[in-house]
Amino acid sequence: MIDVGIEPQFFVNDTLSTIGPPNYGFSMTDSIYQAFPELELVMSDPSGLSIELGTFTRGLPLKIIMGAGEKLLEAKFVVDNREVPKPLTSNVMNGIIKVRGIHESYMQNREKISAGYKKKKVSDILAEILPGIEAEDTVAKLAIFQFAEPYTYAQEILLDIADSPTNTAFVFFRDLAGKLQFKSIGLLADQSPVGKLTLMQDDGQETLDDMMNTFLPFDERLTKTFHAYSAQGAFLDRLNYREKDAKITDSIPKFLPVIADTIKSNYVWMGREFNPDMDYGAANQGILANGMREGFLTDKAFTIIPFNSKYVCGKAVDVEVFLQDENRSPVISEVYSDKWLIESSIHTWDGAANTALTKLVLSRSSLKPVSDSVLESRSYKG
Repeated sequence: MIDVGIEPQFFVNDTLSTIGPPNYGFSMTDSIYQAFPELELVMSDPSGLSIELGTFTRGLPLKIIMGAGEKLLEAKFVVDNREVPKPLTSNVMNGIIKVRGIHESYMQNREKISAGYKKKKVSDILAEILPGIEAEDTVAKLAIFQFAEPYTYAQEILLDIADSPTNTAFVFFRDLAGKLQFKSIGLLADQSPVGKLTLMQDDGQETLDDMMNTFLPFDERLTKTFHAYSAQGAFLDRLNYREKDAKITDSIPKFLPVIADTIKSNYVWMGREFNPDMDYGAANQGILANGMREGFLTDKAFTIIPFNSKYVCGKAVDVEVFLQDENRSPVISEVYSDKWLIESSIHTWDGAANTALTKLVLSRSSLKPVSDSVLESRSYKG
């Protein structure tokens, strides 16, 4: 069951909805791989009034407030689309309404920009085109053009060339708390944890809020990550192809690296001659790291906890998993007890069950290369 004060408030077009919390359910989702959090709302409309009046039209503002005090989570969306996949009765316009929402920022700061940047770092460009963004300081100074609106430009161009001292891929995302970030996975993974989650905790060790009722480890599909294990590039000499491929981290000052093919996709650089204002070595290092974005966080786990607003994507969290040894005594797992990065958070409300939950997808770079003595003692005993 939920704590007192977590029952949500639901606003439509800035007006508190008269639809009571028991009559709807929703999930709010963020991810380090997407710039805009999403909402899925499901509600019953037996009278058909919401369907007939077109209550949830595209672009309509929606706001959800969950919790109170330190647990407060307020998220604003606009309606992306609505549908009625299941009628309640025949010959009547009523049914179960499913509404999809996108974070309100999707409608903001989307003007197309035509600009040129000379001797500018990716982090400096981001601060200029997306005010308020939390961007990790990058190294390479670039000479580059912009012919798109800020989000598309950041996602499709800057994300692939940003370089970091951690030499890991960057991610561009907004969490459900509304914070827009552009940071390397290495920096996110190294941050201090915001809390500790425990499975099979000892009595009195943690609060109920920190107790996982589910912890399911899994790994990312090989077909999704294999292409990221190799990254090479083709170089051009004055726009003439060189037959020999070279690693895109090679420093060849007299050659202009126009195409970096990471197998994953084609990243295209266009220019007529070598530009002295462009730090190609560092930019190529960024391309190499970002070509491996999908192959870095392969060890994952899914967990469910009572609703807690502090756990959103991009935060780190300590995890303690207790197993039972041969004497059925709790012993901490050497494999799964670790610091994990929250890849995605899903905050849900189930009106019928009167329950609020937080579901997390946790990630780390790889399975820890250590055997678990607890599991071995159980597996090979006798």
